[in-house]
Amino acid sequence: MGRFTRPLAAMLTLLPAAARGEPPDAKASGAWKPAAYLDAYYQSGTSGYLVPTVFLDREPWHLEARYNYEDFDTASLFVGYGFSFGGEENYLTLRPMVGGLFGNVNGVAPGLEVDARWKRLTYWLESEYVFDFKDSSSNYLYTWSELYFNVLDWLWIGGSLERLKVVKSPTEVDVGPMVGFGKPGSPGWSLSFYAYGLTRSDPQFLATLAVQF
Repeated sequence: MGRFTRPLAAMLTLLPAAARGEPPDAKASGAWKPAAYLDAYYQSGTSGYLVPTVFLDREPWHLEARYNYEDFDTASLFVGYGFSFGGEENYLTLRPMVGGLFGNVNGVAPGLEVDARWKRLTYWLESEYVFDFKDSSSNYLYTWSELYFNVLDWLWIGGSLERLKVVKSPTEVDVGPMVGFGKPGSPGWSLSFYAYGLTRSDPQFLATLAVQF
């Protein structure tokens, strides 16, 4: 997905579920709710890069546009439909998605997002399988998951796991800590920090700014 990853999933775009997701009944069903995210990646010894993402939600529909996410100079557009269970404090949302990729990578990507919360414990999963039209050997399963605990309403800590392709590295799975703070919800904002491969000589760092309107 960048100068040192191709591609990076997470997608995950990254972002804690407190910012990326909301309780099933927290969004008005009659109006589209926009959100904007900016991921800043940096790895020791390399140049950093940015990954912008825009969301539109009107339960149960979800629209998503990304750039530099699956690869540099690659745009992707996704549409998803959510199935939600539970209430405001304890809930589970499953959102199957399908997307198209255009640019350095051209293809399709079925995926799944999972957003779950039990009291102060939150789990987030974003996964997709990219079918590359140009080179089927580049087909790959990318995934990003997070598990974290809300210490306070505005502060959460936990860990993140990502599976990706790293250029000139045999490592495909990275695990690391994360911390975030802000005002989750709609409207709201958050700032989160991640670290991967801390035991390697070239650890990877991510900062994510999220704004929901």
